[in-house]
Amino acid sequence: MYDGYFCIITSEMDYDERRIRQVYSGLWQIEQSFRIMKTDLYARPVFVSKNEHIRAHFLICFVALLVIRIIQHRMGEKALSAERIARALGTATCQVLKGGIIHLDDVGGAIAFQKVRNKKGEIVDTLVYSDKDEIALDYKLIQETFGTNFYNVYPRQEVFNKFLKNITVA
Repeated sequence: MYDGYFCIITSEMDYDERRIRQVYSGLWQIEQSFRIMKTDLYARPVFVSKNEHIRAHFLICFVALLVIRIIQHRMGEKALSAERIARALGTATCQVLKGGIIHLDDVGGAIAFQKVRNKKGEIVDTLVYSDKDEIALDYKLIQETFGTNFYNVYPRQEVFNKFLKNITVA
């Protein structure tokens, strides 16, 4: 009887149908954020028991979710999933070498699938492995989004800190 319809039960009796749809249409994004917090960011504070430690744990998870959402927003239609962003950023490490020189270690570790165009002209994954590294490709896409490229570059720490201050979120 209700095939194709989405029923909403609400206590907001003063809202008309357009306002109710507007309010509830973003609910899936909130639910998705909770799923990301629980699965990808491990928001369940299993190993902490003090109140201030629990709050600090949730604050860190919330800030991580905020960073992921900012990256996804900046990437626009090329946005990666929260899991792929977290995996790409989680594999990135840098070292401070002698003389205050910053070196970004290589990232990678997952074989990518080949991509092809479907009948609509959209690029989609196949089930055929490619010779490329998915994590490295994702990391490169994130770097291109923010106009950063630190592969094979060895800036001094002062230059690196100045570079970090110039990154804009808008």
